Amino acid sequence: MDPIPQSGSPRVSIILPTYRTSVPRLAASIDSALAQTMTSWELIVVDDGSAHPYAGLDTMSPYRQDARIVWQPMTSNVGVAAARNAGMQRSRGGCIAFLDCGDVWHAEKLERQLGKLESLPEDYGLVTCGVRYAGDGKSYVRIPRHRGDLLRQLLVRVVIPGSPSSVLMRRDVLDRVGLFYAARDLPEDRDYWIRACKEFKLDYVPEVLVDIEIDPGGRGADPARKAITYRRLLERYAMDIEEAGVEQQAWAHYYLFLAKKHLRRQEWLGAARSIGTALLRTPAGVVALSGVPLRNWLSSAAYRLRNS
Repeated sequence: MDPIPQSGSPRVSIILPTYRTSVPRLAASIDSALAQTMTSWELIVVDDGSAHPYAGLDTMSPYRQDARIVWQPMTSNVGVAAARNAGMQRSRGGCIAFLDCGDVWHAEKLERQLGKLESLPEDYGLVTCGVRYAGDGKSYVRIPRHRGDLLRQLLVRVVIPGSPSSVLMRRDVLDRVGLFYAARDLPEDRDYWIRACKEFKLDYVPEVLVDIEIDPGGRGADPARKAITYRRLLERYAMDIEEAGVEQQAWAHYYLFLAKKHLRRQEWLGAARSIGTALLRTPAGVVALSGVPLRNWLSSAAYRLRNS
C-alpha cells in the first residue's frame, strides 16, 4: 500500500533538529530540502533550546516566508533525540524523513526513496540509501548491502550508513514503534532502527543520495563517550542478542568500532587494545564479521603512525 497522507497533508514530513548551528550549515540543509524534485513535503526545523533560535535567519528571508517550513523552537536544550521527537509529534506527512543539520540531500533523494517504498509490500517500513562522507580532505562512499529483516544484523553492527539522514519511513513505523529514546546515554538512532526492525523490514536505494561532512569534534567522535553509549545499547538488548545467537559477534564489533575511533584520533594504544579485545572475543570470526579484513585495520594504523 502506498504511504499516502490524509487529504491536505504533505507526502513527507522532514525533521531537522538544530542547536547553535552556523547559518551556512543550517542553510545548506534547508536548501537541499527546497531543491527536492518531489515537492509535497513539510520541513519541521526544531531548534533545541539555543539562546537565539535561528540566529542569522532574518524574518524576511525566503526560508521564513515558505509556508512548507515550520519553525519549532524548544524552550530548553533537551537533546537531539527529544528534538526529533517534538518534530515527529507535530508532523502530518504519510512518511517521515530525517535530515540532521549540516547534512545535504541530493535533489532526487525523496523521489527515489518514495518510489522504492511505494513498490514494496506493507511489511517494509523503511528505506535508506547510499551516503558520501567528507572530511580532512578525504571522502568515501557507503552503500547499504542488507535488505529485508535486518534485526539480527543491527544487533551486531551499524548497517544503515548515514543514519538518520539517509532514512525515509512510513508513518506506520511511528505509530507502532513510537518515538526515539530521548535519554542521552544511548546511540538513539541505532536504538530506534533496532526497535523498528522488530516490526518492519527495510530496503534501500543503491545510490548516493546524501552528503555528510564529518565533524571531528562531534558528539560521536569521542571514543570514551562512544564506549559508554555503545556498551549501554548492547546491554539494553542483551536478551535479543543472546536469542539471536550473536553475542560474540556483537561485542567483537563493539571493540572494532572503538578501534576505528581511536585510529581517527591517532590514539594508537587505544586502537591496539580495542583490536586485541575484539580478537579475544571471537578470533575466528572477526575478519569476516567486521566487513573489512583485519589486515586493513593494521595497515591503516601503520600508515598513520608513519605519517604522523
